[in-house]
Amino acid sequence: MAYNFPDSPSNGDTFTLNGVTYVYNSTKGVWKDTAVGVLPATVTSSDTAPSSPSAGDLWYRTDVSSLYVYYSDGSSSQWVGVSGPTGATGATGAAGADGADGADGSSVISYANFAAFPTTNNTEGDFGFAQDTKALYMWDGTEWDRVALGNDESPVITTEPPATNVSLNEDGTTSTVTMVAEDPEGFDITYGIAYKTANNARPSQLSADTTINQSTGVYTFTPTTTQANAGTFRARLSASDGARITTRLVDFKLAFLPQAANLLGRYEFSNTDSYDPAVSTTALNDLSGNANHQTIVNPGSLSADKHLTFTVNSTYINFTAVSSTSMVSQKSWAVIFRPSTGFDQHVMFDNASSDNTYYSTFHSSNGNAYYGSQSAWAGETVIDRVNGTNPGNNRTTAYNALTINQTNSVQASGLQMLSGQMQYNRYPSYHATHEVYAFVFWDTPLTLTEMEEVHNYYRDKLGTANMAAW
Repeated sequence: MAYNFPDSPSNGDTFTLNGVTYVYNSTKGVWKDTAVGVLPATVTSSDTAPSSPSAGDLWYRTDVSSLYVYYSDGSSSQWVGVSGPTGATGATGAAGADGADGADGSSVISYANFAAFPTTNNTEGDFGFAQDTKALYMWDGTEWDRVALGNDESPVITTEPPATNVSLNEDGTTSTVTMVAEDPEGFDITYGIAYKTANNARPSQLSADTTINQSTGVYTFTPTTTQANAGTFRARLSASDGARITTRLVDFKLAFLPQAANLLGRYEFSNTDSYDPAVSTTALNDLSGNANHQTIVNPGSLSADKHLTFTVNSTYINFTAVSSTSMVSQKSWAVIFRPSTGFDQHVMFDNASSDNTYYSTFHSSNGNAYYGSQSAWAGETVIDRVNGTNPGNNRTTAYNALTINQTNSVQASGLQMLSGQMQYNRYPSYHATHEVYAFVFWDTPLTLTEMEEVHNYYRDKLGTANMAAW
């Protein structure tokens, strides 16, 4: 049966026949139905998309060998790629160029012992094996580091360094600290040191780098003599077996005796330059540089911690000249001493020409005057302290401020002391057995703050457990 479509249609006109709607394409002069597949679609093969396509047209894009269909989704039209089954795998292409060679691997060379390991011409990451100790080492670019294998144990400290503050010598002489370690596997120990400072810089309290004896574990410290650099620092001592490290922290302190430039006399039984029984048991030499040497009469024994025993009415010193002229220049003094059990009354100083002139009197039950007829220097205020306590010119108060069987400080400042001969431990009936660590004299008054510094200076030397607190 023949069907007649409208004559002279315009592009886009529609005509429905047997339920199928057709659209007129004036470019091609044909009616096309809107149902895909009812009439054959137009297929175009080219590198570029066809112009004026209609919905359902096909385009085989020859430059990429892909098929597209022109599709309208109701609001826009576009070419949409058509997926098909994957084609057969093409032939294998030619092999590419070889890549660059990788870096050479580290070598492992066996040596008879660690001493045979080379120190030059090594490559970072090289390994070496020591036959005698069965140990593996790696070159880090500078040195051979032992590689820990199995249950390697850390070095064991057999000689511990001091657990309390180490006081450095203010005169610049060296001090030593010993730390000895052993390795459970028998490897050699290497000792080291680091400081708790910025960039591990050498502390200002030291004038030179610390030296270490690798055979004995002895560390030698050289302090500065510059008083402005007084202070403390912490050092970390280390013992390494090449793989593991054991460390200990040690605190150091550098302190200077206050008013050191104004010293008249300084005598310390802990310093062999001042008192050395191997040379003379009676000579007491001045450390201040003024050469005010003294003579001890009937000296007692020197204790293990360097306190000299002064006995009842037997051991004494006549301080005949504690300046270039006489004792009249003296304005401050300190005695660092230790009273023993039974110590109940004592006069420290008196005038050899007049026993009625005395200074610093202790008594367990007598509240009379602490000092005799001494006067202050013009414009000065007398300051007395027993371990920081003001005795208030009372003998019992002064006695109660002492700590028996520990070292104490007794100080006076601003007082015009005796001219001529001043005796220590000679006042009749008021001399008691005790031990002395140091005598110090200045030709200038000390402030209360400086007196406390004197006390703490010697307390640092002796240890806080051995000397009373201020």
